[in-house]
Amino acid sequence: TGLAIKTLSSLSKINIRMHGKKKIPGGSVIFVINHFTRIETFILPYNLSKITNIPVWSLADHSLFNGPLAGLLDRVGAVSTKNPNRDHLIIKTLLTGEASWIIFPEGLMVKNKKIVERGRFMLSYAGGKRPPHTGAASLALRTEFYRQRIGAMSQKFPDEAKRLLDLFGIDSVESVTGKDTYIVPVNVTC
Repeated sequence: TGLAIKTLSSLSKINIRMHGKKKIPGGSVIFVINHFTRIETFILPYNLSKITNIPVWSLADHSLFNGPLAGLLDRVGAVSTKNPNRDHLIIKTLLTGEASWIIFPEGLMVKNKKIVERGRFMLSYAGGKRPPHTGAASLALRTEFYRQRIGAMSQKFPDEAKRLLDLFGIDSVESVTGKDTYIVPVNVTC
């Protein structure tokens, strides 16, 4: 799949320049990225995983999983926005550091850069206007909540810590504690 993505990058003549690579923190990262084209769903996970040496998975619109892209999306680690286990999977992989994630907070491709209306961020789309999603922040906070709870419970209430570890399919408290979750904003320009 990596070779296919590399080939797609070269054929599309995309000129990718990444700045601030050294500022990407170690640990569990949610990259929040503005969304201009569908190509980001394929190219950015590949490029970011090369930089971080950790798999980078992404959320993708559920409609993409019904067509010819479905198999490729699965192979590059994309998860449907309508997958009923998506939050559980995201939190588990962030807790263990198994994968970092890309989330597009707009929830849609934004072609119009005028997103502030009456002092609020608003996105225009065919169905009207709405503010950006807040799921990335919620997932980061939930991950840290479980990380802290597992660590605290392991000392005082080991049965509760074990229940939480079992809930996420994690083997040990040590694989969860001593890590942090970060949100890293990424700006894509064309």
